[in-house]
Amino acid sequence: MVQNYPTGTTGTGLDQTVERIGRDPGLAGANLGTNITGGMTAANGLNQLILEAKQATGVAINGIFTVSDVIAINAWIRANRLAEFTALHGDDDGTTETGFHLVQNDGATQQYRNQNLVDTVFDGIYHIGFLIQNGTFLNEDGNANATVAQVADWLTQFYTDRATTNTGLDQITELIIADQGLAQNISWQQIAGGADAANGLNDLLKTAITTYNLAADGSISESDIAQINNWIRSDATRYNAFVVLHGDDDGTTETGFHLVQNDGAQTTYFAKNLVNTVADGIYHIGFQIQNGRFLNEDGAANATVKDVADWVTYFYVDQSTTGTGLDKIVDTIKIDTGLAKWTNAGDINAGAAAADGLNHLLVDGITATGIAADGWITSDDIRTLNQWVRTNHYDEFILLHGDDEGNEETGYHLVQNDGATTQYFGKNLVNTVADGLYHIGFTIQDNRLLNEDGDANARLNDVSSWLNYFYLQKTIIYGDNSSDTITGTNLAENLMGYGGNDILNGGGGDDLIDGDWGSDTLSGGVGNDFLYGGADNDQLDGGEDSDTYYVSGNLAGGWSSFQGYDIYTDTGTSGVDKIVALGTGDVDLGILSFSANSGIETIDGTGVTGKVTIVGDWSDNTLDFSNTAFVGNNIQINGYWGNDNITGNAANNVIIGGGGDDKLNGGNGSDNYLYTGYQSNEWSTFEGYDTITDTGTTGTDTIVAKGTGNVDIGLKSFGVNSGIETIDGTGVTGKVTIVGDGSDNTLDFSNTAFVGNNIQINGYWGNDNITGNAANNVIIGGGGDDKLNGGNGSDQYVYTGYQSNDWNTFEGYDTITDTGTTGTDTIVAKGTGNVDIGLKSFGVNSGIETIDGTGVTGKVTIVGDGSDNTFDFSNTAFVGNNIEINGYWGNDDITGNAANNVIIGGGSQDKLNGGNGSDQYVYTGYQSNDWNTFEGYDTITDTGTTGTDTIVAKGTGNVDIGLKSFGVNSGIETIDGTGVTGKVTIVGDGSDNTLDFSNTAFVGNNIEINGYWGNDDITGNAANNVIIGGGGQDKLNGGSGEDILIGGLGSDQLTGGEGPDRFIFNTVDEIGQGANQDNILDFNTGLDTIDISGIDANSLNAGNQSFTFIGASDFSSQAGQLRFYGGLLCGDTNGDAVSDFQLAIAGVYSLPVTNIVL
Repeated sequence: MVQNYPTGTTGTGLDQTVERIGRDPGLAGANLGTNITGGMTAANGLNQLILEAKQATGVAINGIFTVSDVIAINAWIRANRLAEFTALHGDDDGTTETGFHLVQNDGATQQYRNQNLVDTVFDGIYHIGFLIQNGTFLNEDGNANATVAQVADWLTQFYTDRATTNTGLDQITELIIADQGLAQNISWQQIAGGADAANGLNDLLKTAITTYNLAADGSISESDIAQINNWIRSDATRYNAFVVLHGDDDGTTETGFHLVQNDGAQTTYFAKNLVNTVADGIYHIGFQIQNGRFLNEDGAANATVKDVADWVTYFYVDQSTTGTGLDKIVDTIKIDTGLAKWTNAGDINAGAAAADGLNHLLVDGITATGIAADGWITSDDIRTLNQWVRTNHYDEFILLHGDDEGNEETGYHLVQNDGATTQYFGKNLVNTVADGLYHIGFTIQDNRLLNEDGDANARLNDVSSWLNYFYLQKTIIYGDNSSDTITGTNLAENLMGYGGNDILNGGGGDDLIDGDWGSDTLSGGVGNDFLYGGADNDQLDGGEDSDTYYVSGNLAGGWSSFQGYDIYTDTGTSGVDKIVALGTGDVDLGILSFSANSGIETIDGTGVTGKVTIVGDWSDNTLDFSNTAFVGNNIQINGYWGNDNITGNAANNVIIGGGGDDKLNGGNGSDNYLYTGYQSNEWSTFEGYDTITDTGTTGTDTIVAKGTGNVDIGLKSFGVNSGIETIDGTGVTGKVTIVGDGSDNTLDFSNTAFVGNNIQINGYWGNDNITGNAANNVIIGGGGDDKLNGGNGSDQYVYTGYQSNDWNTFEGYDTITDTGTTGTDTIVAKGTGNVDIGLKSFGVNSGIETIDGTGVTGKVTIVGDGSDNTFDFSNTAFVGNNIEINGYWGNDDITGNAANNVIIGGGSQDKLNGGNGSDQYVYTGYQSNDWNTFEGYDTITDTGTTGTDTIVAKGTGNVDIGLKSFGVNSGIETIDGTGVTGKVTIVGDGSDNTLDFSNTAFVGNNIEINGYWGNDDITGNAANNVIIGGGGQDKLNGGSGEDILIGGLGSDQLTGGEGPDRFIFNTVDEIGQGANQDNILDFNTGLDTIDISGIDANSLNAGNQSFTFIGASDFSSQAGQLRFYGGLLCGDTNGDAVSDFQLAIAGVYSLPVTNIVL
């Protein structure tokens, strides 16, 4: 931290230690200002102890310390000030540093005779109170440290301050004293004498420069050097003083500066020997100038005037002129020994001037934009500053920043990457930190400033922290890429977590806390804190007072831009806390959870030029903003994936549930619930099945569909109390489908208006209850048994599935009751091939005026389920000649309409009535083949007075037409068997069926009638009927035609009717006898035939023997005898002379054998 450091107070050269600690660039770049101040204060205290001990012991009167002097000082301190000394010296055990150890071994870089000035030299001096063992001081841990002789030398060298001009020229003097080569080759007295001469010459230069104010323009020019030279030479006193101070080395005697010049110095500056060339060149300032060069004391050419001008500028001129902490950068450029070692002084001066110019741009921009008015410069403020520079001073910036293309360096690049070694924040100050700051005018991309070549350079949060440090003189506490735990103090601090899952606690003060990468936990503590979660999922708590949480970046920009999904829980009870979104374009505010008790009063989107989206992640997020106000009309909420629970506030919220089954509540205000996805396009775009319950009492709430192509609005439930006034599909170029999920959805839109004529409702799977509104609704029940009601308007109920094709496409058995009193309501079938319309019931009050099959290329089948369906289409018109009705299983009651209906009763016992029109009743099943195909025993009563109504059998093989009853008033004109390759059997059930076909024609010669069980009354028609009574006491009447009557078991009454009829008996039991005998009521001996050939006349022998007719004769105990007597045809099959069967033939007294098939 840049601050006013303490100064030494001993009044001796020992105060240099305090001053040198304060300006050590390594310490400044690696430590908190409070630690440096603490170390300097401890050093000053130790210096005071040394001075007190010196005075108390009376040693080193002349400033020269001997070994015995140091031993005496040590003894006095240990006897009188040991506790104070120990505290001031301090320690660094564990994680805590105290006393001088606050700066010792903490990054100091200044060298003194090839040793670290702070860590070795000063530390050695400051062991002066510890035990001495074998001529060596022990340290606090009992280990050997500096020798007593070394401490004596160091005290001698620093006790007298030989650099006293208080200008940068003092560096030359200090470097002379610190030069290891001089220390190895000449005595301390010579070094001290040479240093004093240098200090005198420096003072002469200082006087000249200040006399003429030569440094006012920020440099010392060649003309300035000439003016100084003239000033010295024009006054004999000054000139003589100069000559003495410069000295000479003729003969065996060295004087003045020549006490150190050419005496083994090793320090290199500007690729030259500092003492022998640079300082010596400067110190020819009073000699004659000839041809742009100074002559030396012997009249030989020495340094050029230009080099001297550059060197004096380097050491003397303070090129930092902003008056802010940014000056520290320029100052460090001027003292960085790594940079100075090989870089030309003129380049360093020019680079420092460029840095100063860039600093002025930064200061002007910060002032103009006001970005530091709140006490901090944030990464988002850097964007503002960048834009200001690019808009107002871009050309100036480019010139100052410079470049290093080819072999030429310009601007700041004169010093960047030229050997600087000073570290700040663990980075090279000149090459990285300052260079990063000085990219402020280049493009920003992915939260980084680009460099002049378009490559990524410094991150914005790093640049902001550096400005906070240098410009605002704030304390910066850095973590690293591990998981750090950092706790601030009660001061205003900038905490930077960097990588890792950090725990950052600001403590007191108005802090800026930046978690950066990693899943961090940020706590502001007390104070008006600024919190940046940074990348990944963070937990943020500003604590007390008014805290601000900053967010920028978006998902579209990639993970390098998006800052993760955070949890906000501000536990403070004071102040107004807000989340602020900042950025050009769109910004996504990722939130993992947010509750009404989050403690956040405001979310502010006014700092974003585009849209601010509060976005959840793929888990089940709870996002409740009911206690949080939105500032700006550009904020929307997107739950993203997961089954989210989202609650808005009093603003006009835009809510996107995103993927998953969400619960959405916008609350007060005119809220929009936005949908853009589509199942059939890609499930990854579909946004799940939501439940929307807007509890707000103000505003107009709308579900809005947007997109190119089709959009699906998935809803789990929707009721009259949903709070949604409107569903708007006008933003979609294709179709908008409100779609339910696989459960039993209730979707009631009776209180909700549709905007746009492209909206349809699809219940999808499940037994749904769907109610439309006053619009012309398009309703698709989807799979499952649905209850559908379009209400007012001309509604369409759309079906596209087909059982036999794929049960997954079949849309279940629905109940449609359209209660609307306006419009024409239609069931519409659509598709290529066949389509089934599944209905559980359909009545005259269904409200459906039309069923339209014209959109289907194949057949449309209205099909019932397995229950007892009632289908009454008498009030409903069919459009298209491809519609049929199929009751499927169950005892159905089916009524057609005026169309030419095709009706399939399906399984079980149905009541069928086609009504007007030429209706067809279709049968395809067969009992003996598979009961699952048999279609039950129906009652057909076609009440229509127009058209020709037909029962139609169709199929390969045999087909059974099951009828419970059939009368002359059945309304059926025709039964058609031509569509069957085998036999068509009209079959009764086990009850007493009445089957009268006298008014019904048969088409095809393959039709027979079988009463099956029960006492049936069967009447044929004019066709050549085959009538089988089956079990029971049947009455069979063949009607006209050549009929075959088979009574079957039971006492049957057989009437052949007109035409030559055949009465067939296949077993003895079929004929019976006595009370159980069959009776032929109208046998015509001229036409009819009795066929008993199927009965074995002799049961005593194997095979089927024919009977022997004996006329009216008695039986003679011969098996197989057949006699007719008294109107009875009797047969003896076992030879016992007793009748085994008796067939009564009414009105016939003589039966010729020719009427019998024996």
